[in-house]
Amino acid sequence: MNAFATHLKKTREELGFTSAKAFFDHLLTVGALNFNYTYFMKIEGGKQIPSAAIVSRIAGLLPKDRQDSFVLAYCETLFPERQQLFTNSVKKSFPAPESPKLPAPKKLEQSRLSKAITLSSQQFLIIAKSKTHYLMYVLFQTARIPLKAEEIERLFPEDPWEQIMGDLVEARVVYQDSEANYRSVVNDLRFPAADTPELKSAYDQMLTWERLVPVQFNFDTEFSKLQIRRCTKQSREIIKRYCQLLFDIVRSSEDSNADLNQEIIYLDLYLAFGQLPG
Repeated sequence: MNAFATHLKKTREELGFTSAKAFFDHLLTVGALNFNYTYFMKIEGGKQIPSAAIVSRIAGLLPKDRQDSFVLAYCETLFPERQQLFTNSVKKSFPAPESPKLPAPKKLEQSRLSKAITLSSQQFLIIAKSKTHYLMYVLFQTARIPLKAEEIERLFPEDPWEQIMGDLVEARVVYQDSEANYRSVVNDLRFPAADTPELKSAYDQMLTWERLVPVQFNFDTEFSKLQIRRCTKQSREIIKRYCQLLFDIVRSSEDSNADLNQEIIYLDLYLAFGQLPG
């Protein structure tokens, strides 16, 4: 484990957070982060050295008397051959606070201090209430910083977005902060199982709305192709494996270079095999 990872973990523990997830979610309640929890775990585990921009962002969310020592630990990791610059005598200029414990997060924000959340049936049905409800949900699940009201209005100029935002906030799917900005309660909300006719119908409706995402948000289309060909059973298995590999790459891309992944990818692949006469 590198010096920065060690210092990050020590800082978290001294601030009273016994788990990395609780600390990460606390940082989200203090301010916006442009990376996810998986990437944060890589940083604390010493598997990833973050960019200076990410370190600066995290430092800015810490108590002021923690910020300089936090940045210093990062520099120590970047320049291990300059250990003489990071001796105890230098570090003493950045003393630890006498009372390291942070106050507990507000009750309103407590839902963020948890692992991935599975939505209740009622929450899910609010998202499925209309096309715009669903598209707004997609917007907030992919966003990494709070969104201002004017940004939402720009994307949904012909929809009653204020009323819809009210529905999502009331359902605790979206959180409105003190500055009237909006963000997802957590960035890993999961849908419940479709174990009732009502939920199954909502899922089927969402499948049609999913295809509207590129149009609603003006995405650039890179590929739009259809092929119908004959193939062998061996080719079928190869094609399936390559398609699965493609989805694995897309899934992992969110955790790669988290401070740079500002693009949204929309991949809709339908693959079917069968037989026809002749």
